[in-house]
Amino acid sequence: MNNALFDKFVNFSLNNVEIDDVISLRMRVFVEEQKILYTDEFDGVDNILTQYFCGYANMSLIACILVTPEANLIKTVRIARVLVAQTYRGKGYGSEAIRLVVEELQRQKQYDFLLVNSQKAVVAFYQKLGFELIGNENMEAGIPHIFLRKALNTI
Repeated sequence: MNNALFDKFVNFSLNNVEIDDVISLRMRVFVEEQKILYTDEFDGVDNILTQYFCGYANMSLIACILVTPEANLIKTVRIARVLVAQTYRGKGYGSEAIRLVVEELQRQKQYDFLLVNSQKAVVAFYQKLGFELIGNENMEAGIPHIFLRKALNTI
């Protein structure tokens, strides 16, 4: 995957050794910074079908996105646990990571839509990347969220 910001951007599955880095970053961002309960953060979203898209800078994991097929919607995949390490936020890494995930999913040609249940505070971030609101506010881990969707294979 070609990118301008990350030293390395990789895609792997649950059985990869890099999973320890992913768990550590998720603990820092969601459990420590956002005070989400451990049991809410590690709630079973990680499974054998999950793809992890991870960005590295200075030999450290700084960004991660989980991608899982949406069980209830045909040809739809969901991104979850979108995160960037605190010192790299506001520098374009999140947008670049989403762009690279979209590019890879379009290349795979397995899905028509990308779904995200975004924290309400960052909905505008996803809208700038072409996501459209499709749902009402809902609560996840005690934080207001809203569903958004992006078409992947538009003509």
